Amino acid sequence: MKQNGRTRISDIATRLGVSTATVSRALTGNGYVREALAAKIRAAAVEMNYTLPGSVTGRRVLLVSSQEAMIDFQRSQFTMHVLAGLQERADAQDIRVDTQIYQARTTCKTCATQPGPRM
Repeated sequence: MKQNGRTRISDIATRLGVSTATVSRALTGNGYVREALAAKIRAAAVEMNYTLPGSVTGRRVLLVSSQEAMIDFQRSQFTMHVLAGLQERADAQDIRVDTQIYQARTTCKTCATQPGPRM
């Protein structure tokens, strides 16, 4: 059944009496599944709140990076190349990319740095 409140492919397969491979093929469009069955699987997936492949809820992502990573001059060209590729792909998918710099907190002047909250 559901773990963490999320519908799994196996939940859809069990409900419809088909294999998980059939559900996967129907949802991704890879491989052959009769159109009538594929439509039934997609309808069940939507009804069961399964996130369909290729859908991006809200069409927005948040990219969080440490300040150290952004100013690391040895890797800056690579980082900028990766970020440009990410933005290009997001634009093609009509997805908005928001960036945020993660800054570590210090507990006192002589203490070690503590990481900020985990995402």
